[in-house]
Amino acid sequence: MEGRAFALHGEEPGSTHAPRAAEEPRERIFSRLRDLSRTFDRLTASLAARLDLNLNDFRALEILILHQSMPAGQLAARLRLTTGAITGVIDRLEQSRHVARGYDQDDRRKIVVQPTRKAVKDHGKAFDPVRVDLEAFLAGYSDEELRAIQGFLEKTNQALGRHT
Repeated sequence: MEGRAFALHGEEPGSTHAPRAAEEPRERIFSRLRDLSRTFDRLTASLAARLDLNLNDFRALEILILHQSMPAGQLAARLRLTTGAITGVIDRLEQSRHVARGYDQDDRRKIVVQPTRKAVKDHGKAFDPVRVDLEAFLAGYSDEELRAIQGFLEKTNQALGRHT
């Protein structure tokens, strides 16, 4: 098992043999996934900076834009933050006019948070150039290839999610 950990990062120290041919494509995929993770980290930081938000606030805003509204406790759970920490996130986003607080229609004790039109507009403006670049290169793939890519990404996300 110890040697396998090295194989994910390259050859074992002191090894004089190359990885088996069957493993090479897998190793290249692992390497590209690590590269992609670092790129996403940099992209997220860049987009957050464009909106003058810290990373937690930006991540919260993205979740809210995707889901349109969410109880504060559920948002805290998604971000793995305490209820006290999520209050700070929501306070900052509300102060920057990116979210509004409201009450759950079924349980008025619950606070629901939703993105403002400003938030959706600002996020779109920051993300649109990225979307244009992604659309341009995805246009070169057939529907069948896109379905295969989508399946790979979904299964990868599920597999990695089991370790978080």
